[in-house]
Amino acid sequence: MKTTKYLILISFAVLSLLGCEEYVDERIDFSNQYGPFVAYHDYDVYKLVEVTENDDAVNYRVNVSPDLYEDVIVKFKMEGDAVYGTDFMVTEHVDEDENVAFTVSNASDNGFELTIPYDIDWSDADRSFFEIQPLTDGISDGNKQLDIIMESAETSSGVVLHTGRIDEQDTITIIFSDVDCPSDLGGTYTATFGGFLDGIVTDLVLTEQAINGVYDMDDFAGLAFGEPVPATFNDACGAISGTVQLDTPATIIGIVNEDGSIDLEVTYATYFWTIHLVKQ
Repeated sequence: MKTTKYLILISFAVLSLLGCEEYVDERIDFSNQYGPFVAYHDYDVYKLVEVTENDDAVNYRVNVSPDLYEDVIVKFKMEGDAVYGTDFMVTEHVDEDENVAFTVSNASDNGFELTIPYDIDWSDADRSFFEIQPLTDGISDGNKQLDIIMESAETSSGVVLHTGRIDEQDTITIIFSDVDCPSDLGGTYTATFGGFLDGIVTDLVLTEQAINGVYDMDDFAGLAFGEPVPATFNDACGAISGTVQLDTPATIIGIVNEDGSIDLEVTYATYFWTIHLVKQ
């Protein structure tokens, strides 16, 4: 009888263990077979990213084995035809409180180093460790590619870490799409408004900034605000986009037509209007 009870208890214990869900740490994949390591966060999402030269910075995060209680220094190698300082920059991420927790150093054409402090707050899911900032170079030179390779990693005391959870996950790639088509939109235009501002016809002046394809418009609302409200927009090979920082941001999108005229669409809060520009 005792034997039967023991067998029942053992069977119950085994079934209980099998029925429990395995705990999974969302930050770290413990399946790495190499021991302590560093790896790109969300590798499948960021292994290949395509941006335009005038896009915002791409933020990257690096995971570190949870059993390390020292700062970690990661060395990255950069390859491809994208040129550091011309097509992109490597920068430190600055949070909303203007804090920089992760130090980027020795950045050059060949690569850079990233120092990750051991006592960071891993619960901040939006925290990024370094950023790649695309740059417009003013030259129509085609798309460029950048490969960022985790070349080595070690703790501050010299413990060598494996890079990537598996060998194939130590490299990420960024494609920079060229937006530097020749742009020559500067000048005075006759502007005809439609939509919410239908009926307004006035002169608008576009002034090109020092950066190719970036223009200041002296008034994007036809004096609807009582005084001119300037705006800045980008011309990326005929595709126009911009944002005006008001109490509620206004967005501008549009195209440059084959005859040189420009059609813009403006959205501000619940208001929408169009602007047709013809150069004088």
